[in-house]
Amino acid sequence: MSTFGICHMIQKMRWLILPVIVCVLIILLIAGKLLYRKQQYQRILRLKMPHHQINALYHFFLSRFAKMGVVKAADETPYEFARRAAPALSDFNDRDTGFEELTEAYVNCAYGTEPVNEQDLDAYHRYYRQFYKNCRKHIGGLKYLGMFFRI
Repeated sequence: MSTFGICHMIQKMRWLILPVIVCVLIILLIAGKLLYRKQQYQRILRLKMPHHQINALYHFFLSRFAKMGVVKAADETPYEFARRAAPALSDFNDRDTGFEELTEAYVNCAYGTEPVNEQDLDAYHRYYRQFYKNCRKHIGGLKYLGMFFRI
């Protein structure tokens, strides 16, 4: 094959290579974000005390809800926020757990003297495992794609 033939073939393939490189980069970015989410959750699971896990998950949810436009005001108590945000967060409710129940567990954990019970901790972890699926349902598939790296 002549030098001209190789150069001509490379020029034709250049238009094929560019889309492949872009697709690979997109896949790597998405995989990186998913890995980051997994590592974030693993850090929470490594917290030894259940009340530390509940505290970390509660504040995780608050920050993610704020990114979706449901913001807790600085002067709002956790109960006030949960009541006000309940209609906006109805898509996040589990079969028996909503954000109001999680708030109750958080307040008992943060301000109470009772030890954390396993049902509350399990409810937080169930809520987290369903969180991103519920985000997609709450804000819609296309908007979720646009916000994928922010949430």
